[in-house]
Amino acid sequence: MKNFITLLVLGILMGSCTNSENKMVTISVLEDVTETNFIASSSFELMESKLGLSDDIWAGVRFRYGTISSLEHNKRYELLLKPEQSLTGNNLERRAKVTAFSQEVEYLLNHPKDSTVYQYSAIWEPLTEEIKMLQKDSLGVFTVYLFSDLQENNNSWFSTYSKSDMGHLKNNPQKIEQLFLEKAKAISKKASTLKVIVVYQPRNRQEDMLFKQMKQLYKAVFKELQIPIEFTANLN
Repeated sequence: MKNFITLLVLGILMGSCTNSENKMVTISVLEDVTETNFIASSSFELMESKLGLSDDIWAGVRFRYGTISSLEHNKRYELLLKPEQSLTGNNLERRAKVTAFSQEVEYLLNHPKDSTVYQYSAIWEPLTEEIKMLQKDSLGVFTVYLFSDLQENNNSWFSTYSKSDMGHLKNNPQKIEQLFLEKAKAISKKASTLKVIVVYQPRNRQEDMLFKQMKQLYKAVFKELQIPIEFTANLN
């Protein structure tokens, strides 16, 4: 019986160790910098809990950050904290690594963003590119936080500032849905643990109405892509 209990305890400890070693979370933040007065904007204070390191310092975390502007291709920053085993790791050294990682994340999120150059938003294609990149990794949990009003302003194929495009969105939404899906055709529809969360808080009724239109469009498109999507005014 004593040997059995010893083996059982060792099994539980090893199981716990394995779980921490295999646990990998990817947090991707895409921030629209074409506006300077968004009520909801990214910050380390908002995203710190999403990293999950306060619950498990041994877990692996990949953090990605990029801006949304008038450019379809913006630079992406990536930070990686590799998972470690609690039984074989050094607690003090691990906490130092977690602190250093958190400080780097804080710098990316809290450093001033230049919004004076890019006044028009190319949102959909950078978002789909990020999703495609994350889908290349079949392991882990992936969450994309998109801080944006979703007001696409790409004159080459769709713009919320075009009366014609918005007329089609109102009267023939399926046509616009197919347009967006065509731009996302490389996204895999296989089952995954990827989720998109849009963070935006309108300041007035007009912004609320515009966001509602784009929200319905995104819901329909993501349903077709078989990717969960949520909308929230804040992350508190």
